[in-house]
Amino acid sequence: MKARFSRVRGEKGKWSGGVKRTFAAANYMMFRPMEGESEEKFRTAFNGAHSEMVPQDVHNYLGKGMNEQQFAYRVILSPGANMGEETIKDWAKKVMAEAGYDRYVAVAHAGEKGHTSNPHVHVIILTNNKLEREDFYKLRMIGDRFTESAMLQKDRDLHMAPRRWLEEQMKAQLKSQEDAVRGSMSQNRELKKGVGSTGQEDQDEKARREEEQNKRKKMSMDFDM
Repeated sequence: MKARFSRVRGEKGKWSGGVKRTFAAANYMMFRPMEGESEEKFRTAFNGAHSEMVPQDVHNYLGKGMNEQQFAYRVILSPGANMGEETIKDWAKKVMAEAGYDRYVAVAHAGEKGHTSNPHVHVIILTNNKLEREDFYKLRMIGDRFTESAMLQKDRDLHMAPRRWLEEQMKAQLKSQEDAVRGSMSQNRELKKGVGSTGQEDQDEKARREEEQNKRKKMSMDFDM
């Protein structure tokens, strides 16, 4: 789960910067290019009360909501499961309702309207309360619980064919392992560089001390003579 927020209203009225960022996020959610050669120009949004909201509906909803709420949270919900557009919409509605959010708009990036191997839902939550770490943890736990029940539905639509889904998950797992190995190797190289530098510094210090001792010996010899 990923989340960011903007303050959209304060004591003196709207915060123009936060409002602009929120509208920009909504446009990205709806107009981000889709998988393949889809002829549709945008994705419709949804929330607990509306199944399909065109861009104008979304802009009106957010415009009114930002007159009443202080914060707009931009959240990405991902079930980590092979869910198509309709299944993930139903999943997201249940998650948001269970978590107690009713002021939001969401857009599914899944199935033919997806653009990655992982289906997900972009959500803009309008609220007067600042959300804490515990709130996001609660969302994640609820999402996991509803994912389990959604995967038991035999008639659910899929993000991609089961075989391809497994292949993509294996690729992602392999990449994660490779990244971990590269990170470990990089860390080891840095540690070795650190040891080498310290060793070189010690040798230089030893050489400097020996040179000073030789100078003192020479001065002493010259004095004795």
